[in-house]
Amino acid sequence: MSDNMFHIPVFDGSSKVDFHTYKRAFEAVAMIKQFDEAIEGSLSIANPAVVTYADNLRKRKLAWSYMTLSLKGAPAAILERTASRDPFVAWTALCSQYEPNTIKAYNQIMRDMENCILKEPEADPEPWMQQLDQYNARLQAI
Repeated sequence: MSDNMFHIPVFDGSSKVDFHTYKRAFEAVAMIKQFDEAIEGSLSIANPAVVTYADNLRKRKLAWSYMTLSLKGAPAAILERTASRDPFVAWTALCSQYEPNTIKAYNQIMRDMENCILKEPEADPEPWMQQLDQYNARLQAI
């Protein structure tokens, strides 16, 4: 598989609603590239003599690199503040900061959903229905 087929959108923190899309894409690439364990838990790299050291180090570096390439602005600053360079610590901080899990996020999604109208009755309704499905998925994630 070519690396070109994996696309993680750049997340700049301007909308918490967009984090859902970013997170889903990032986690999918993490599973395919096999560094998902680095964002699901803190992988030990303290002892180079341990059998898993090289694999853990590779996973941590991959996760950190993908986050560095796909974050900008305030979310990228979270990486800069993560002194340990542990991708799990940074990922947890990102999710805590940007995952829509508040009443404010819920209300924003509901407003967006209410404003999502089929503008042309004669047009293909499929894109409109897909947008509504995305809003529903975001609401379920809260």
